Amino acid sequence: MDLIQLNIILLLILLVYSFFTKNRRFSKDDPKGPWALPLLGNLHLLGDNPHRSLTALMKYYGGFYRIWMGDHYTIVVSDPQLVREVWVKQFDNFVNRPHPASFEIYSGNFQDLAFSDEELWRKSRALVSNSFTKTKMKIIYGHLDNQIDQLIATMKNHQGVQHPFYCRPYYSKFALNIIFKLLFSEQIEYEESVNEGKMARLTGPIAVVFKKLGSGSVDDYVSLLYPFFYFSRRSFNAEVMKIKSFMREVYDDHVANLDPENPKDLLDLMIIESDGNNIDNILHVGMDFMLAGSDSTAGTIEWFCLFMINNPEIQEKAYNELVTVIGKGCRPDVKHRANTPYINAAIKEVMRMRPIGPLGIPRQAKQDCMVGGYFVPKGTQMIQNIYGLANNDQYWKDPLVFQPERFLDNSHPDRCIAFGIGNRNCVGQNLAQDELYIACTNILMNFRLKTVDGRSCDETEIFGLTIHPNPFPMHIEERV
Repeated sequence: MDLIQLNIILLLILLVYSFFTKNRRFSKDDPKGPWALPLLGNLHLLGDNPHRSLTALMKYYGGFYRIWMGDHYTIVVSDPQLVREVWVKQFDNFVNRPHPASFEIYSGNFQDLAFSDEELWRKSRALVSNSFTKTKMKIIYGHLDNQIDQLIATMKNHQGVQHPFYCRPYYSKFALNIIFKLLFSEQIEYEESVNEGKMARLTGPIAVVFKKLGSGSVDDYVSLLYPFFYFSRRSFNAEVMKIKSFMREVYDDHVANLDPENPKDLLDLMIIESDGNNIDNILHVGMDFMLAGSDSTAGTIEWFCLFMINNPEIQEKAYNELVTVIGKGCRPDVKHRANTPYINAAIKEVMRMRPIGPLGIPRQAKQDCMVGGYFVPKGTQMIQNIYGLANNDQYWKDPLVFQPERFLDNSHPDRCIAFGIGNRNCVGQNLAQDELYIACTNILMNFRLKTVDGRSCDETEIFGLTIHPNPFPMHIEERV
């Protein structure tokens, strides 16, 4: 028997073994799921939009089903009661994240807030929560007003221009500036082109990171193929290091100019409360804030504008509510939120139809357990299908129809969880909600948003850790 024949035989044995192990039962209480292929498991079923593919599988296997993502046994949850069971009631058993290579590279070996395991996460969360509260109350609301004024002025300058307005870079600058001010007391000047300076330095790498972290890549989940993706991982690491290098420059400047008695921002507070230790942890927590805080908010504002263009009667109804409550031409503020239920419902409906993080970030079971009568073995990866939960006709009437009225009398907190649920939900949720309200209301108060050619904008999305619409042109008509 020559070497080639031996390798073929070994490969066949490996494939048979892989097929058997992926399709055997752990117990009589296993959840249902599709047959898994050798090596790949069910990765071939995910396609370009895994959140939609996983939602389609839900119709066959229910709101708690199993798949294999390569070597990783995974349970996908989109039943509201079982989501709460895993992410709230059994939080301590599901507090940790899985450790695929892309998570490790981005987080500096799990040194951040988003991907760290329990011990470091608890310390980082406490540090950030304390610092966040102190800093936010001092500076953020005045800065929000300043940033929305600059965004509206930029849009007004563009309003007279003949070519279409592409909003993404401008909304990204708005959201980044809120985080920059909160995190390290800086901002990107509105005179600076979106294609130059800090924006150009950060937006490309940020886009690469979000795409990679949400992709369910073969090299993250099939260990046998790991060596073949060496150059892909090097390329991804280079993009991560561009962001980390930027963060390190800011950190060094803060250390050099630190006044422990008068911290000016979140980064100062983290440096002081950590006694100058755990530099990598601080850098990666700062990166989390820059990425999550800017991308998620900007993306949701972008979706809001798209749905307003495609639903002009809803846009006018929301605008008329603002005029009635606040006064024509006046500037909406967070204090008006309680008196504007319709636009609150419209924003909520945007986050239902296109939850910016459609699958959240996975968790991992620390120990064997039972969830809703199903057996979950130790090491299982748990995926919260936020998109599926929010677009399931079992829980929503006409889920594919944009209908803000569904939120006027009920906020549906069990089924609409765009910011996550449980102790490990979004730490910046309150700030994000304030940003969204300020941005969406001020844009509507100042502009009528229209399609450029009379046709509806494409509502399909580009998938990553977050989802964005395909870039779309819009005509902005100033309201007078």
